[in-house]
Amino acid sequence: MQIQRRSCSASRKPAGANAKAPALLPRGDCVSIVGANPLPVMHATQALNENTNTWQSPQAGCRLRDGDVHVWRTRRHWSPAAIARFRDWLSYEERTKADAFHFEADRHRAIVGRGLLRHLLGTSLKRPPDALQILLGLNGKPELVAALDAAPIAFNISHSGDWILVALAQQRAVGVDAEQMRSGMAVLEIAQQVFSEAERTGLAALPPTAREESFFACWTRKEAYIKARGDGLSLPLDSFDVSFRATDAARLLATRPDPGEASRWTLHDLPLGAGYHAAVAAAGSGWQLRQWHVHEHNLFEAHIMPAQL
Repeated sequence: MQIQRRSCSASRKPAGANAKAPALLPRGDCVSIVGANPLPVMHATQALNENTNTWQSPQAGCRLRDGDVHVWRTRRHWSPAAIARFRDWLSYEERTKADAFHFEADRHRAIVGRGLLRHLLGTSLKRPPDALQILLGLNGKPELVAALDAAPIAFNISHSGDWILVALAQQRAVGVDAEQMRSGMAVLEIAQQVFSEAERTGLAALPPTAREESFFACWTRKEAYIKARGDGLSLPLDSFDVSFRATDAARLLATRPDPGEASRWTLHDLPLGAGYHAAVAAAGSGWQLRQWHVHEHNLFEAHIMPAQL
């Protein structure tokens, strides 16, 4: 398995395979673990059926309000017409980046993710999706150039396997991470490089059958927090602790050197179905998490217009 560094506009993907020890590969300013086999998972529609109580279809009441954090979930499988429509909305830089992927699945995933983001931002701001300016901010985190008469909207994207997640929040930093679980990973060896001492100790104390699940739960919680902060690799991975057990609620437990930082963020797990873990982190407390499942029929054909969002 390998650990890669990449731009913090993308997450550090854990995907180790049947190797005895990971290797660091310098690339950009974030870490990625690459080279593993996905666990056998149910078809995405089956996973959706498991979570109908938490993921809702878009409706007239899904306007992004101050005090809300919205996470939108979609699959990468959209029709050629929808993908072409999304691609038309992208900037030249976004199209170039998407076209650089060798595999069609990766190109489509990039186009759908950024196209959906532009649709949601444009609808919220009552502006055309292709008129939005999205630039790289400090440490490479994409940021929206907001209009003077609009409340600033923070966003973050993550994708893994079949799923794409887009998180939105008004006037608060937000980060989201999704991971398709991988089999045959040397999770204790990887944890030595990417987890804190408390997380490593806790993971090692778990029964072997529980370690893989908890590794991915811990990883997505850490990544969501790092992406919300937008610090890239300037924030050491061992400088904070999150709850590491898959059965525990997502929490930021401790931060160093400022212990008060832990109370300034809230984490939540996001159910994606068997074979996946995901989490969202946002600044502050008391905000309401709302989760939406979207596909081209309820996005385009349900007429989700600016007045409704």
